[in-house]
Amino acid sequence: DFQYERACVGFNLAAALSHAASVQKTADADGLRAACQLFQQAAGALESVRAIVRASEWRACPADLSAEALDAWRALMLAQAQRCFFERASRDQKQSALVAKLAVQVSKYYDEAVRKMRSLKHVEHRGWLGTAEMLAKLYEAWAHHHAAASHEAAFEYGAQVARLDRALALATEAAESVRGLSKSALPADAQATLGETASVIADAHAAARRGNDFVYHERVP
Repeated sequence: DFQYERACVGFNLAAALSHAASVQKTADADGLRAACQLFQQAAGALESVRAIVRASEWRACPADLSAEALDAWRALMLAQAQRCFFERASRDQKQSALVAKLAVQVSKYYDEAVRKMRSLKHVEHRGWLGTAEMLAKLYEAWAHHHAAASHEAAFEYGAQVARLDRALALATEAAESVRGLSKSALPADAQATLGETASVIADAHAAARRGNDFVYHERVP
């Protein structure tokens, strides 16, 4: 079936695009922009494959080409692309409220990928699932961290502490969620993100707690 061959080529194209995105030098703006575009293109390729599979009447289909699997991989690619938006906005020191919203969307895409992957019965995804679960929690933690900065700017110190309490709890949950994974199962960039997030949030939390306990004495909601 020629349509089957098209689906396979599209799937391999998505894999190649995602690999190209993952090796970009994201330390500079051009590399970050290129990675974002490549991840978006990979998601688009997977969407095209899904359309081919949906329109076909194959009796049997490889698990990787099932609608559920394609939806999971697509959500994963969109999460990676959204991470690039978040990183760029964070580096450029955009308004905290904007960066928080970008972080929330990253978390939601990873959550979607996790839900889809949990429904897959015949696809090897354990390492990906653990990493996606961890990153969903981490970026939700980043969202609370940046929202806390907005509260601080508005002199809402009790709300700031509450946000950072939640951020610290999520960062701790993220670390616990991958404790059973081997280091080889957790990508190096995910390990770096975990360490950076935990350190930044812990420092901000300690400073906010200290300021409220000794200076502002606001009720923490």
